[in-house]
Amino acid sequence: MRGKSRACCGAGTRFGIVLMVVLLLGGAASTYAASSERADQTSQAFSGIVEEVNTTTMKILVKTDIGKSVTVDVSKPELLKDLGPGDRITVQVSEQGKATKIMKNTVIPELKAPGAKK
Repeated sequence: MRGKSRACCGAGTRFGIVLMVVLLLGGAASTYAASSERADQTSQAFSGIVEEVNTTTMKILVKTDIGKSVTVDVSKPELLKDLGPGDRITVQVSEQGKATKIMKNTVIPELKAPGAKK
């Protein structure tokens, strides 16, 4: 009888340990998700067309998709590399209002349906 009793308790103990590990890992995952959400909330992004690039003052002038011209301070000179008027970009801006990431967007021309007249 004692052997059966141990087997039962051993399985219960194993279940308790597995449950505790799952709860701990779930808590760690939710903590990670919450911290990455906070990081995303500290910056904003917008898209538009570059109107001017000033490498001396480290500023760019962008006409946004809603038609508003915005001057943005750039945090690193390498972000201005290969950037010029007419480029379509998406800018990630920090809470301090500085561009921390600039991504050039490629405009894909609209394709005509097969058999459509030119």
